[in-house]
Amino acid sequence: MSTLINEYRAVTSMFFWLNIPEPTLRKILLDAGFTEVTPPPPRLSLTPGLEIALGSPRKSLASYKSVRISWDDIKFLLAFEGVVKDVAEALRAIEPSFNKHGYPLNKICHYYEVNFTAQPLDIDNFINKLRKKVNVELKIDDNLLKPFSISFSNTDEPISREHFYKWLHISINPDVNATQKRVFIQIIKRDIDLHSMLKFIENIDKTLELIKGFFA
Repeated sequence: MSTLINEYRAVTSMFFWLNIPEPTLRKILLDAGFTEVTPPPPRLSLTPGLEIALGSPRKSLASYKSVRISWDDIKFLLAFEGVVKDVAEALRAIEPSFNKHGYPLNKICHYYEVNFTAQPLDIDNFINKLRKKVNVELKIDDNLLKPFSISFSNTDEPISREHFYKWLHISINPDVNATQKRVFIQIIKRDIDLHSMLKFIENIDKTLELIKGFFA
């Protein structure tokens, strides 16, 4: 954890094979116990008294505790954004409602992606510990360069059919104002199985502790 944050947040997206009508999604979300959200369309003022409405690819559909659920009918993407534990709870609540209405997720969902956007994790002496782990140097003119940030992935590329759906990428960048105290962690993970993804989300704190322990 970090002194800067009380709870971590994440975005988990469901990518469907085909488009699902927005009223259908709203009904599924309502039946799962979510609160419907119907925001007014954004408007742009051209001149006094003259406005035009703007459409957005992301439409807010519902909320669940800290989670905001939005729909992109171009990418067929249903996004759940909020505190990690609430996102996991919302995903568990939604599956039975999809099943109830004849839309089993294992058939209609293409894949899932969790995006743990860059958030702080306190690691004392990070730069020193990183350079002990990765002992390489690069000399450019009179400058001796050493590792400053690092990232890890589970495969050498995310673009093949085999690897795309199992991609896991973790980026670790120091806080430039406190390089020996704090880093910013970003995680991207994809999977085709909801329950596997849920397990990963629910264990995110353990993952962060493993990362921190690596630099102990």
